[in-house]
Amino acid sequence: MEGSIVLKEVTKSYQNGTESLDVLHNVSLEIPGGAIVVITGESGSGKSTLLHLLGGMDKPTKGTIVVAGKDVAHSSEAQLSQYRMKTIGFIFQFHHLLKDFTALENVLMPGLLGGLDRNAAQLRAMELIERVGIKDRMHAYPTELSGGERQRAAVARAVMNDPGVLLADEPTGSLDEFHSREVEQLLFGLSRDLGKTLVLVTHNNRLARDGDIHLHLTRGRVEWIFGPNGADSSAFPEKV
Repeated sequence: MEGSIVLKEVTKSYQNGTESLDVLHNVSLEIPGGAIVVITGESGSGKSTLLHLLGGMDKPTKGTIVVAGKDVAHSSEAQLSQYRMKTIGFIFQFHHLLKDFTALENVLMPGLLGGLDRNAAQLRAMELIERVGIKDRMHAYPTELSGGERQRAAVARAVMNDPGVLLADEPTGSLDEFHSREVEQLLFGLSRDLGKTLVLVTHNNRLARDGDIHLHLTRGRVEWIFGPNGADSSAFPEKV
C-alpha cells in the first residue's frame, strides 16, 4: 500500500575515534500505509536518527529500508532527491520557512520545484493554506506570523506535493500548550483525511494515545510497540 514502511535489521553507527557507536541497533519494523505512528524515547535514544533515515537524509550502516516501495537505503543521491521531493513531507520543530517569501510563496515552492506550473502550484497552495486555517495570513511574511501560524504554513508546505509519508520531528516543541494542541490536531486530522502515513517523534506521551501505533526507543533499540487503544499489536513484535 502507498505509504507503507519496512525496516529490516537497520543499524546506524558513527565512529568516535577508534570506537563505533550504534545510535540505532538492529531495528526491524513493518508499518502499514496510512498509519499514524508516534515515536517516543529519551534524548539520544535514536528517534531523530530513525526519522532522518526514513526521510533519506542519511543512510543506515547496515540493513534495508523500504518506504512506499522505494529502497531508500540503497538509492543514489539523485534518486533520494526525487524521493524527498515526491514521497516524503518533512515537518521540523522549527518551521524553516524562507523569511523573504510570504506564507503562500513558501507553501507553493515545493510544487514549483516538483514541476507544477505556477498557476497550478498557486491554486493548490491556496487550497492548502485555507485548509490549515491561515487563509487571511497567506500574504504575510514569516516574521509577521505567530508561532502557531508558522507551523500551520509548514504543515501545508509538507503536503504540497501530495507525499505518501509525513515525517514530523517534534513539530510542536517550540509552541505553548494551546498552540501545540492546535497544530497536533491539524496534523493528525490532515493525515487521516488525506490517507497519509504519519511518523511523529515527540517527548509528549499524551500524543501516543492519539496515534495508531506507539513505538518507544531506548538506547537505539525498539523497546516496545503498542497498537490501537494501547493493546499489543499482532502486526509487530512486542520486543525487538
